[in-house]
Formats: sequence, structure tokens, C-alpha cells
Amino acid sequence: MKTTKILKWLAVLAVIFGLCFVFAGCTDGDDGGNNPTTMKLTATKWKLVGFYDVEKDSLKEAEPKDEQCYTLEFDTDTTISGTSSTNKLWGNYKIDDELLTIQIANIGGTEINELYDGQLYMESLWQVQFFTITDKELKLYYDNKNKYLLYNPSVSQADACNFDNSLTDLLWLKTFVNRYVRESEAGFKYPVEIYQCTYDNGKIGFFIDPCVSCPDGLATLYSCDGTELCSMGGITGENTCNELNIDFANKKLIWEINIK
Repeated sequence: MKTTKILKWLAVLAVIFGLCFVFAGCTDGDDGGNNPTTMKLTATKWKLVGFYDVEKDSLKEAEPKDEQCYTLEFDTDTTISGTSSTNKLWGNYKIDDELLTIQIANIGGTEINELYDGQLYMESLWQVQFFTITDKELKLYYDNKNKYLLYNPSVSQADACNFDNSLTDLLWLKTFVNRYVRESEAGFKYPVEIYQCTYDNGKIGFFIDPCVSCPDGLATLYSCDGTELCSMGGITGENTCNELNIDFANKKLIWEINIK
């Protein structure tokens, strides 16, 4: 009789432990691989979205919004590099993956005066104490976790041209468009054309002519990450694009301001 009761209790305990194991397994899998403790900072590259105030539940987007500004790359498990609003940066950091603490040990770089939110970015970066990371965002906390720098994954040049809509998905290109719209609304009426084209044996780029048919207009070719590659036109008729073999015959007009 006692043996039967013991066996029943053992069976009940086995069921309980089994259910605990199942639920624990489900819980661990719910984050879809986004658990901050499972990802490493090393070999990741990020683009700053802005400055988040936890208490106010508000985000201040970082200015300027150029694609080259406010990048942060964790090159190794101790070294970082990146950009501010105007400068190239490099330095060292220390982290504790279990406590999710991080300390920027030192930062060096070029010494050009910061623009817009550049100074705020540098001051915030120095104060960083904690972090969380997923495959979609990085948060660097400071001010006792009352504020954090919010980053999205940085898009490489190889990935940039895979966007469905380059005018909205490429931040640097969107910045150009917004600037031309503002200038036009302010009374500067110039015909503008932006083309998507290929160059250098199939690479995708963007050819921007900010003043079509203007005698002194200078058109420029940019790569997908916004790097200026060459230019054509101007008063002197310069052309630094010959070696890039731009396929003008198959270029595609993707945006324009048409002045009639």
C-alpha cells in the first residue's frame, strides 16, 4: 500500500517537473532571439535615432540626420569607432555581459566643432552606464537609467539598395529631397532631378542634378550609403565621372521638381 502511494506521488512530481520544463522552454523562446542577454555587442554597427527621456516618454531625434552622422561600431570586445555630427571617433569600452553594464573608457578623434546635437551626443556617450541590445535596437542608458541613446542597426552599402523605396528608406537621400523642397517653398525655383542608375559594372547609385540645365549647375553621383563619388558640369565643365562608367542610357528618374 505504501509502495503504491509513493509511486503515485512520484508520478505527480514527474508531471509537475515536466510542466515546469515545458513552460520554461516556451518562455525562453518567446523573445524570438531578441533577449538582450543573448546578443553580443562585438562586430555590430549602429546608427543613432535620438535621445530618449524615460520619465517624459519622449524621443528627441538627432540632428543632423545625414547617414554619415552619429554612427557607432563595436569593432572588437574592447574597441569602438564611429562618428559624431562632424568628427570621426575611436576609443575603448568595458562591458559586463551579465550585469549589462558598459563604460566608455576613452574617446579620441578629429577635432572639428560639433553641429546641432553633436555636443549633446558626446556628453551623453561619456555618461553611458548600462545597455540593452536586440537585433533591432541598441539602448545605451545614462543619467541613472532616466535617459538613453537609441540606435537602430546601421545599413551597409550592400543592403541599402535593397530597400523598396529609396526615397524614404535612405535617410541621406531623403535629407536631400527635404532640402530641395524647403528651398523651393522659400522661393528658390530651380528644376531638380534625382536618378537611380548603375555605375562601375552594375553598382547602384544616385545621380542628383540640383539645377537642371543651369550653366553653373553641378550634378553629383552618390553611392547607396551617400558617399559622393564624382561630379559633372559647373562653369568649368568638370567631369570626374569618366572612370566610373555611369550607365546614363538606362537611368531611372525617381524624383524631380519640374519648373515650367
